[in-house]
Amino acid sequence: CEEIEFSQLIFREDFLHDSYFGGRLHGQIATEELHFGEGVHRKAFRSKVMRGLLPVFEPGHACVLKVHNAVAYGTRNNDELVQRNYKLAAQECYVQNTARHYAKIYAAEAQPLEGFGEVPEIIPIFLIHRPENNIPYATVEEELIGEFVKYSIRDGKEINFLRRESEAGQKCCTFQHWVYQKTSGGLLVTDMQGEESSLTRAPRMLCTWNVPGDGERGRGRSLLGAFKYLSQWKVLLMSHHKQGVTKEPKIASQGE
Repeated sequence: CEEIEFSQLIFREDFLHDSYFGGRLHGQIATEELHFGEGVHRKAFRSKVMRGLLPVFEPGHACVLKVHNAVAYGTRNNDELVQRNYKLAAQECYVQNTARHYAKIYAAEAQPLEGFGEVPEIIPIFLIHRPENNIPYATVEEELIGEFVKYSIRDGKEINFLRRESEAGQKCCTFQHWVYQKTSGGLLVTDMQGEESSLTRAPRMLCTWNVPGDGERGRGRSLLGAFKYLSQWKVLLMSHHKQGVTKEPKIASQGE
């Protein structure tokens, strides 16, 4: 078990440019030693709340703690690495919670649409400080229990050998395009994944925010550029279908 300080990202009226970490709580968590994935950029560890994080999490609540791989070997009392550790963890909170805020706006706009049904929700993510840990800053969020599914950013289908279509995947894809248009290409929701059986808690979505100083700025620009091309292709394809054209339009590839 380890003592932690737990903080929530709080948005003011101008939520894109005015936010701060507040609502601090002190508590204790128990984290498994072995990570269970999360890919290239971060490691994920299962954790359990032991005490002190009410009303956000009850004692015994299952969570996922994440550490960015850029500081996976610890900070070793290096002030520069500590600052980088903090910046990366804070950025994860900002990006995911910003997307969560957009998801609420999306839900409000979709609610009046007849037959649209439930809207995917992005779960909140929190910043924690572990003063006795070699990697003092990390993020924590609720653990999703159930069948975990990743969705393609191209068509919303499941990313597995079955490539199944689902209502959840299509809604994720629709939300992704909605955010991209709403932010004039500034925010791209990527790596769409979650528990399909419970849309009130999932899918969980990670994002790339195209801002100066972003540690993954190059990757973000590349993804945004590719998605912009894909969005333009879809708009053009839809316009051709409306005109009764069944043949897919030819679009020149980069460099032609």
